[in-house]
Amino acid sequence: MVQAFGESEADILKNIQAFIEVNGKPCCLNLITDRDNKFLRQLEKQAKQAEAVPHEGEGELTAPVEEEDEIAAIVRAEEEANHQKEIARKEKAIKDAEDEEKRKAKEIQDLAKMEIIKQQERDLLDTRSQPIRQYLMDNLVPHLTQGLIELCKKVPQDPVDTLADFLLARADEIDQRKLRDHETALKAKQDAKKSKKK
Repeated sequence: MVQAFGESEADILKNIQAFIEVNGKPCCLNLITDRDNKFLRQLEKQAKQAEAVPHEGEGELTAPVEEEDEIAAIVRAEEEANHQKEIARKEKAIKDAEDEEKRKAKEIQDLAKMEIIKQQERDLLDTRSQPIRQYLMDNLVPHLTQGLIELCKKVPQDPVDTLADFLLARADEIDQRKLRDHETALKAKQDAKKSKKK
């Protein structure tokens, strides 16, 4: 119990309240928090205990034990709330980890599917392009290769025109060869028909 200038805490509190309420009660009662209310109740209990101080020969009061029980209950409630928060945090962390693992597994599965699809598309493209490749290898690549070799040997000022001229000349040669082969085949057929008639 605190005493200042011969006054008890209860008297000091009453004087403070009277000073605050000189011009009427304050309008901002909502500024008093639960913590303030607990403090005020605690001060009231202390004032009651001070008034009920046992005189000589009287038994001790049980109020301090009740106060300790109340504090212990508050501490237990806070510890339980903290424990619940910790459990919730751990459960959330576990759930987040599981979600992340599922997301990664799905991502890996999707990547594997995409790779399979890409491989199938490449195989299909190779299968479809095989006849074109064979045609180019048989009919174009040998002549183009020979033209590029000639181009490297001569190193002309305008290589594109030179290559074009080479390919045109080669096309004419091929056409003439095909005409000769065709004429030879026709002549052979005619000779074969003549020999059958005889």
